[in-house]
Amino acid sequence: MTLSRAAIREALASVGPMTASELARLLGANFKNVCAQLHHMRNTVTPQIHIAAWTREDGIGKTYLRAVYGAGDMPEARKPRRIGRNECMRRSRARRALPKGLATSVFTWRPQA
Repeated sequence: MTLSRAAIREALASVGPMTASELARLLGANFKNVCAQLHHMRNTVTPQIHIAAWTREDGIGKTYLRAVYGAGDMPEARKPRRIGRNECMRRSRARRALPKGLATSVFTWRPQA
């Protein structure tokens, strides 16, 4: 499938709302070119696409806030509030924490007599 505004509209209408990176993978196109087309489609006199939702997870890289685009001229979804520093640190510590029950010393592996 070639990258065109018609192809983007068709993909969003048939598959449903998706992020720019998912759309680029589906169309087999360059991510920056897809983003440029999405930008132009949103800023026309009558927008052809809209932001249906926001997500932080799309399976690619860090958990940045990403727009989920949908077909049609509908109201934009509100952008969620940013994650505060306390929440970021809590998530970071949870990722780096050792699993429960993990041996913290060689003496925990000794045979029980």
